[in-house]
Amino acid sequence: MPLPALPEGYLLRPAVAADRRQIHRLLQNFERETNRPMHQWQFLGWSVVTAVLFWMMVTVGVAVVLLAIVALSSSLFWIQISPLISNDWKQYWVIVDCFAVPRSSRSVEKPSGKLIACGKLCRYRHYSLLFNLLVAPAYRHYGFGSILVDALSQKAVKPLYLACHTNRVSFYTRLRFEPIAAKELPASVRNALGITPRSKLLALKLDR
Repeated sequence: MPLPALPEGYLLRPAVAADRRQIHRLLQNFERETNRPMHQWQFLGWSVVTAVLFWMMVTVGVAVVLLAIVALSSSLFWIQISPLISNDWKQYWVIVDCFAVPRSSRSVEKPSGKLIACGKLCRYRHYSLLFNLLVAPAYRHYGFGSILVDALSQKAVKPLYLACHTNRVSFYTRLRFEPIAAKELPASVRNALGITPRSKLLALKLDR
């Protein structure tokens, strides 16, 4: 069944540098929605950091501990803003709601519309990978995700691989993706998708 076209006033295009903040906001929203629990290794890491800071306070003094806290805070701040200053945005495609801005302001060079969906397409010589297909909550169930997947699959070097949780498999199988066993994936694809025995992610593949 053919997919619907984008409604009037919506634009699908490659991301530009000015989209970085809105892409990052979609990613943050996804993290909040999934409410990912702290992994065991993360809990252990923070426990070790706390123990080290306490030991330093006892043995070398408060001043050194304060310096360590400043350094740790700086590192966490860098981790938080790194998506905003990296070149990762160059691999994204986005759908923009142009109704939010005056017609004279709509341009690819200086986008000012509301970014409502994004997807990251990584193209290689013999295959492509799809990551971070996200739609803003208020715009879901209107077909934007399907339209974006279809557009990116047409631009991809086949086969196109992705990984998702079980609750999203039916969405992708409707778009002609097929499940593939982890052992059948090339090692480079498996590693890039984060497919591990503990990840609970399923791999899907689109051949054409």
